[in-house]
This record gives sequence, C-alpha cells and structure tokens, in this order.
Amino acid sequence: MRELDFLNYELALGETLPALEAEGIDINLVIAHVCQAPLEQLINRTKDLNIALFGAGHCNELVAKQVKDTVLLGGGFHFTAFASATSLINLSTSEVRSLSLNTRSNTQSVHNQSV
Repeated sequence: MRELDFLNYELALGETLPALEAEGIDINLVIAHVCQAPLEQLINRTKDLNIALFGAGHCNELVAKQVKDTVLLGGGFHFTAFASATSLINLSTSEVRSLSLNTRSNTQSVHNQSV
C-alpha cells in the first residue's frame, strides 16, 4: 500500500490513467464523490483520457446519461434508487456496440441486515 496524495480530479486522472493504460488496462471507470454538474464539466475536460464511465456521489442525484462518449451514473438518495448501464463492447476495437442506461426505484425493498 502506498501513501495517498489527494489531488484535484482532473490532475489526478491526467497523471494516473496514462500509467495504467501503459500497463494494459481494458477500460477506465472512475468512482467519484462529486455532484453531477462538476462531473459533467470534468468529463468535458478529460475526454482525451478515454474514460468510459463516471460514478457520481455526494449530492444523491439519480442520473443515468451519456455525456460525450462517457456514461455518467448517480445512484440517488440512501439506496432508495439506483442507476445502471449495460453495454456491449467489441473488445478488439473497444467500440461500444450498444448502450442502455436506466434508473430504478428501490423504495419497496426490504432492509437486509446481512448485506
């Protein structure tokens, strides 16, 4: 385990993702504790980094949308809803063949202590 050095997201992604891609990662996914509007701005500023998906948090916004070529998901408030993305990707070309985005309510669920 290495020490953590907290940077702003754009700088951290710009420094980290090229090194990971050099190691042969297949897809870039970013889980962030940031609201939807700042993440949309970040997506526009980092489009050259080929990030397939950003997961939003903090503001409890329920969102499943595409911004440029990037999916933006946010799960809503306290597990009362969730967002999902389903895609079919050609692994040889990294081309997205199909993409389905969805949000669903989870209000009728029963709390499960074991989870």
